[in-house]
Amino acid sequence: ASAGVAELLVTSGVCAEVPAALLSETPERPRGAGWRHLAGTAGGVNDALKRLLEEAGAEVHCERRVASLDEQRGQWRARPFEGPPGLFDAVVLAVPGCGAGGDNLNKVRGGYEAWLSAEQGRALARAEHDARWAFALFLAPESRARCEA
Repeated sequence: ASAGVAELLVTSGVCAEVPAALLSETPERPRGAGWRHLAGTAGGVNDALKRLLEEAGAEVHCERRVASLDEQRGQWRARPFEGPPGLFDAVVLAVPGCGAGGDNLNKVRGGYEAWLSAEQGRALARAEHDARWAFALFLAPESRARCEA
């Protein structure tokens, strides 16, 4: 599935492949034949996310500060800090990683946390806040088995 996403981003011109030889050697950077390193051609990660949402035919709600995210009868109930909550089939949070400053995943509470394994929770907590973005995809509950396959 991830190969298809990478191919979509490259063929649509939103991203370009970056040869591994041009990337810095850091312990965090995955290596090997199974990895493709992409960079945004104009708008970076923001344009990549927009292209994926467009491809999915998603109804996008922007500029909402999500306070909590809970499963409710097969959908996700997103409650913003201001305004009424909404029910969605899937939710994409595009916020900075955890850490000091602004909005981040540490400020979003709710039942979604129970869907994360202990290791996934620790991995999210270890992500430091910097100029990179973290994407959290919340799919319909019945998608779980297919994601684990």
